[in-house]
Amino acid sequence: MTRLLWTASRPLAKKQSARLEQAGYQPDWLPVIQLEPLDQVSDLKLQQGDAFFFVSRMAGQAAFKHLLPSAPLSQHYFFSSSQQTGRYLSQTYPIACQALTHGGTSQEAFNQFNKIKDHYQPRIDRLIVPISPQSQGKYQALGQTYLPDISIQEWIVYQKQVNRRIGQSLQAAISQASQAAPLAITIASASAWQAMVNLVSLPVLEQKRSAIQLWTIGPLASQSILKSSSQLNPYHEADQSNFAGLVESLITYKT
Repeated sequence: MTRLLWTASRPLAKKQSARLEQAGYQPDWLPVIQLEPLDQVSDLKLQQGDAFFFVSRMAGQAAFKHLLPSAPLSQHYFFSSSQQTGRYLSQTYPIACQALTHGGTSQEAFNQFNKIKDHYQPRIDRLIVPISPQSQGKYQALGQTYLPDISIQEWIVYQKQVNRRIGQSLQAAISQASQAAPLAITIASASAWQAMVNLVSLPVLEQKRSAIQLWTIGPLASQSILKSSSQLNPYHEADQSNFAGLVESLITYKT
């Protein structure tokens, strides 16, 4: 059995965990990041035709925590970066959340949104993106590239924090890894990699590079590894940038 550290903030679904076990993995959930809704956020005055873009479940949960119960949601549009997020939010809240990709990047989602935005009436003039402070400026920059005729408003509603409670367990797992018994580690975002480095340190990860396999969820996570070290490389990058794609990658490309 290959030990697998699932480091995403959300645990594996039971079916996903069972599939990984059948494939020869021993999954352990060690979330390197904690996501928490903020108690206080800036006021958001909604206008008819506003649209929301949710990059994750937490983004949606935190946003709806602060939207007034009287807000006329039927007058607004809701989009997500993946089918999983869109399905969850549509089932949890009284909205119809349309997925812009099957699990692609925010760049791909914005590009797709640009292709369909003119089909909506009333016209969409503003896209509201609930974010954490760490993402500030990212979506406005994407908007300038892909949606120059739409106002992008980043709304800070949740925070990301390094989960120091799992630090010792993470360090122990990495120290025990060897070439004979390699350790598979999932990296579900660039922020997750930064948290990993914060918890373990880059020199330790570089020293254990032959004993660890870094499985990334997509290009941004892979790039964050490559930019941080010339000695570390992603073991494999998922074909689809979502949890389902990451699980499929682990099973399909297991050696």
